[in-house]
Amino acid sequence: TVLNQKKNNFYWIIVIIILFLLISFTYLRYAEFTYESTAKIEIIDKAQDSEMALPTAMTIFNRSMINLENEIGVLQSQSIHSKVISELNYNISYYTFGLIKTTENHKSEWYADYKLELKSDIEDFDYNIFDIEIVDNRLIIYVIDKSDSIIRTYQFNELSTYNKSTDLPFNLDIKKTNNNLKRRVVFNNVKKTAKQFSKMVNIKPSGNESDQLTLNIIHPNIQIAEEYLNTLINVFDNDGIKDRQLEYKRTMDFVDS
Repeated sequence: TVLNQKKNNFYWIIVIIILFLLISFTYLRYAEFTYESTAKIEIIDKAQDSEMALPTAMTIFNRSMINLENEIGVLQSQSIHSKVISELNYNISYYTFGLIKTTENHKSEWYADYKLELKSDIEDFDYNIFDIEIVDNRLIIYVIDKSDSIIRTYQFNELSTYNKSTDLPFNLDIKKTNNNLKRRVVFNNVKKTAKQFSKMVNIKPSGNESDQLTLNIIHPNIQIAEEYLNTLINVFDNDGIKDRQLEYKRTMDFVDS
């Protein structure tokens, strides 16, 4: 009786272990992990920054003349985000099909060493989703439609498309790969991608009397999140510098005239 009881307990332990493994697998398969990156920038008061500025009631009492709402509007504008997307080529997305789930990669993580070159403008692509597979050191590329079905298949005798003439809208040369897991590359419109990223970025004042703005972005890939936020700040800063240069040029042109 004691032996049978131990045997039954053993079976229950096995069942519980299998159950928890299934729960863990399901969680890892469908859970969406995201990372949050945060940065803080200070908006410099142009009036107080200028040596030639005349004192006003605001500057005498050290009151800032900065309108943070305007700066937030610029940071959230489509033009600023489109510049960031174009600079980083983030309208091209890279993915790896893992054993459990598909993950989005930074372009530097996709393959260990590769070259991807477009043959035409992305706007002219008939299809924008392509799956890449390596089988027996040969490259296979699948054209995928929006329903995730294979439309066409291209096979190459090496890990490069350059030595074979095809109607693929890009060329790919894989010099080194970490593994032979299936990959995916998706080509998107710049404006559409900029709109998506602008929704991810949250911008708010750091405090009621502060001239600082806090920016944060939530994204499945931490490297993409950090790089996007840093580039957004850099583009915003350069945009402000360009505005001041144009303002100075207009003033000097007016004086000359």
